[in-house]
Amino acid sequence: AVRGGNTTITKKIFQDFLLNGTLEELGCGHNPKAPRFDIYPAGPNSVGSLHFGINGLVESEYFKRAMPDWEEPHVHADLVCYDCTVTAGNNVIVDGGYLMSLEDTKVIAVASKYGDPDEVLSLFPVK
Repeated sequence: AVRGGNTTITKKIFQDFLLNGTLEELGCGHNPKAPRFDIYPAGPNSVGSLHFGINGLVESEYFKRAMPDWEEPHVHADLVCYDCTVTAGNNVIVDGGYLMSLEDTKVIAVASKYGDPDEVLSLFPVK
């Protein structure tokens, strides 16, 4: 279900992408300094966020009007989730939007090569 916004526009746009489109990208943000809720590419790159890139069947006329100079093709939509939990077997990879590898001793050791690891791996402030 698609809810919120102007249902005659929003529902049609997202139903076209979600129901008729193809999943082209799936990624997990890994940059602790990327702003959490900023526009692309910051949000999808924010550590622990999940990014779903979907291509619709045809270019969106709405996207062409709303974002005529956008760098992505007007057939592409990025959906980002900031509070998911991802597991692999019994291992928690992302917990409520927090990338658990930030606590891994090997990651901390590599971060220490670039300065104080607490500072290097600290998350961008969320407002």
